Amino acid sequence: RLPSLTVNKTPTNQAAVPGDTVTWTIVVANGSTAAPAGFVLVEDTLGADFTYVSATDPTGTAGHANSGQTVTWG
Repeated sequence: RLPSLTVNKTPTNQAAVPGDTVTWTIVVANGSTAAPAGFVLVEDTLGADFTYVSATDPTGTAGHANSGQTVTWG
């Protein structure tokens, strides 16, 4: 059996204008109860009109890095 991963990304503000701060929440879930996901790497590329400010992992289990418009957790 294989893991069944879903990724959902939601913003705090869907009508942002220049200068607004937008926080994105990314949730990765495994819908399979029979197959653990193991190591998961998540890469998110910000839109051209956004500027990276910071990133956190609320579980404290994944480190992150950013390079330009791309943020990677794993």
